[in-house]
Amino acid sequence: MIIMKFGGTSIKDVSCIRRVIDIIQSRLDHSPVLVFSAMGKTTRLLLEAARSRAAGNSESADFLKKDIEEYHRNIASELFGRKGTDCNLETLLEEFSCAFRSIPVHDRLSDQDHDRLISFGERFSTAIMVSALKKAGIGAIDLDARRIIRTDSRFTRAKPNMDSTRSAIREHLIPESSRRTVVTQGFIGSDEKGNTTTLGFEGSDFTAALLGWGTDAKEIQIWKDVPGVMTADPLIIEDVKTVPSLSYDEVEVLTRCGAKVLHPMTMAPARKKVIPVRILDSTNPNAPCTLISRSGGKGGPVRSITIRKDMVTVRIKVSRNDASRLFQKMQSENKDAGCPWICFSEKDGITIVTSADNWKTVASSSGLLNYSQNFSSSMALISLVGAALTGYRLRQQEVFEMMGNIPVQILSCTISPMARHLLVKETDSLSALRLLHENIFCLKHPSNFYFEVSHVKDSACWIRQNGTID
Repeated sequence: MIIMKFGGTSIKDVSCIRRVIDIIQSRLDHSPVLVFSAMGKTTRLLLEAARSRAAGNSESADFLKKDIEEYHRNIASELFGRKGTDCNLETLLEEFSCAFRSIPVHDRLSDQDHDRLISFGERFSTAIMVSALKKAGIGAIDLDARRIIRTDSRFTRAKPNMDSTRSAIREHLIPESSRRTVVTQGFIGSDEKGNTTTLGFEGSDFTAALLGWGTDAKEIQIWKDVPGVMTADPLIIEDVKTVPSLSYDEVEVLTRCGAKVLHPMTMAPARKKVIPVRILDSTNPNAPCTLISRSGGKGGPVRSITIRKDMVTVRIKVSRNDASRLFQKMQSENKDAGCPWICFSEKDGITIVTSADNWKTVASSSGLLNYSQNFSSSMALISLVGAALTGYRLRQQEVFEMMGNIPVQILSCTISPMARHLLVKETDSLSALRLLHENIFCLKHPSNFYFEVSHVKDSACWIRQNGTID
């Protein structure tokens, strides 16, 4: 058995759907379980519509709702004719209309209503895909993910109950998969009371990993619209390359550093059962891909470079004793922070580097607002990630010469021994990223040209900078 997950851009229109069906047909001998995201930009539109409805903006809400309905009706009509009556879409659209009208009109969309409405994107897509697969001669069945992905009740960022999920997979999915090709939704689950929950951004990847773990699959395949994990964001850097192999740990660090590769929790279930994860390109199935495994294979010291914008640096004046206490409090109360935060001590206090949104959470939960602060915003954190970086640090002089007139801070403190970080102004971030990518991946320097053995523990910190970036 293999798990095949297809993202929204892979099934955004009829031509894409037909290409995906060809891919599935070529792998039927491997008994695939199929996981689908919402089609195209449906999730974003559903969220906008729900928020408009909750805010009382009925004209905008109704317009977006109609746009969502017509988008799916048009795809179904092109695939099946007769306005798509061969699939279960119209029944779902009626249910969606009732759920949409039931949203209370007030200032804020509740998290529970958020999950209930957003889930329709995946439910629409699987209804259409099951009928399309049947039309192509594949015996498919739509298994509602809420029957098998059991979670807690933290709406918008639910965590799976692993024992209940494993039991549900064994009860419902495995027996059915022996008879037909199981199709299910990514991203969504249900709590103990049967309420619909969602797993967070890129949650469909996490669903695929959970199903792989629960079924002891031979491989988890994540199909996107890019050929695997790239050396940098292909929307920013033109000459990116596919990273052929990575370890579970490297991918986890990449996601924590801002790479929009996979859901941050995707690697955990795969690692438990040592299941390889392969990231492939649905637009070109024969293109290079990335294989993620325990060992990760060979490669240079830097496997990929990430960037996080809208970062802040906050310098707080505290005594040494207060600094130690604040460190411990931040560690205990911000384990689930949505963005990594780097905190290190200096002579007269501590410095925190995190996202602007995350700073509000960290500061309020840890009591940092009671101290004197020096706040710098509109920063960008560039991270170089690779397992071979453990025990090494960036060579200051070589990096400063590479950057030229771009002011940069090099941080030795890190969220992982596999990562090295640079801090620049947001306005300089794209130029800095391009220079780093060109010099590390495209020029013929020795692999260790920009690195040297570090005699400083990763938990310690020094800063070297070639200019003022505050």
